[in-house]
Amino acid sequence: MNADPFVVIVTMNLKPGVSDEFHASLEPVLNTMRSEETFVNTIVHTSKDNPNHIMLYETWLDYDDFIANQITRPYRDDYWKKLEVLLESPPDREFFFPLRGDFVFQNGRTQSLPK
Repeated sequence: MNADPFVVIVTMNLKPGVSDEFHASLEPVLNTMRSEETFVNTIVHTSKDNPNHIMLYETWLDYDDFIANQITRPYRDDYWKKLEVLLESPPDREFFFPLRGDFVFQNGRTQSLPK
């Protein structure tokens, strides 16, 4: 395993009126992803100005594993099929690799991860 974290940012535009169906199809994927060995975290965002504009921010530990295995896991199949119907256009996916990280935890402690 290549333990260098990276981020996947996926943006997509939902068709009007399908938000509940989208979130219902995403929920089991997120619940299953949580147990993947190279998974770190994910955050689902929506645009302040357009609730149909969604961004998924995912952190993983192994880029090669993600490309070769994670995006093709069978538990994602129904979700991919639903996206074809629920989205106005195909999702946009970008990969980012960290240069620096700064964190504030609930206990008030901060952490920086220089690269």
